[in-house]
Amino acid sequence: MDTSDQVLSQNQIDAMFTASGSGSGGPPEDVPEHPLGPRPDAPIREAETGNFTMESMGKRLEKLEQDMVKLGHQAGTPSDITASVKQLQQDIQTLVGHIQAMNTKIETVVAGLGGTVGYAAHESFQCKECQVKGNVAAELSCTSCGTKSWWGWFPPPAAT
Repeated sequence: MDTSDQVLSQNQIDAMFTASGSGSGGPPEDVPEHPLGPRPDAPIREAETGNFTMESMGKRLEKLEQDMVKLGHQAGTPSDITASVKQLQQDIQTLVGHIQAMNTKIETVVAGLGGTVGYAAHESFQCKECQVKGNVAAELSCTSCGTKSWWGWFPPPAAT
């Protein structure tokens, strides 16, 4: 039987798409090699640490699209699966556009924050008198009753 005609169990399919396989540190022995080759380590490390960037997400979406096209060509899929793959490709392109638009908006917001008085004051303020970094506060006034209070970063209380 041709390997493209082989029916896989759900465990075998899951093992091809997870780093841990069946819990033994890899896929079970009876799982055939994935037609697209081994998964790259970089997306797995990003997923574990949660350090996703717009660029890495875009690259991962592009890789997914390429892999879907390869899989479609290798498996000789019927037209309904091919249509599904094409729809997924369009959906991915739409998502990439949305991600790029969100990234542009985020960059605009961050650039605007950079122009405000308190932006990064905790990281950048250093007292000219005692040279301590990061201990900065501002006096705020309630515009309704006039009560004043302090807001900011203060040194830790002295040990007693």
